[in-house]
Amino acid sequence: MRLIFLIVCYLFTFSCDSNSLSFKKIPVDKIVSEEIGLIDFSSVDEYPLYEVCLNKIENDDKNNCFLEVTTNYITETIKKANLDISINKNDTIFIDFNFKKSGEAKIKNISNSNNDDYLKSIFDLFEKDSTGLPKFYPAVKRGQEVDVVFEFPLILYTN
Repeated sequence: MRLIFLIVCYLFTFSCDSNSLSFKKIPVDKIVSEEIGLIDFSSVDEYPLYEVCLNKIENDDKNNCFLEVTTNYITETIKKANLDISINKNDTIFIDFNFKKSGEAKIKNISNSNNDDYLKSIFDLFEKDSTGLPKFYPAVKRGQEVDVVFEFPLILYTN
């Protein structure tokens, strides 16, 4: 009986391929680069959230509320300013808002296809009044608060 036990132990010990028991060291850089490749940097899991949108339950409702509040802010700021822009055409400008994880919102850029001179006055207008946005909670990506930039189109009609 003892002989059978020793033979079985011998077989278990030496029957395994020695390579299957060895552990390979994988460089940290390789693991990080693979993980980064899996992350979609063009989207966030949750948009920034204004306090007025906290009562929304669904994520889509919260996102729509965020977009609606920001769009209303842009519209009201332009209306209050009574800008005197001398253009003879309809134009679309793009306003890039940077919503930071610190809870601060700033204008990052304003542009259009022509890079017209009046963009500076609109940029200055929003730069002065960026505190007019309500308090918000930052965007979330993979459980972490992140900075995010949104581009809002603004269509200008002139008479």
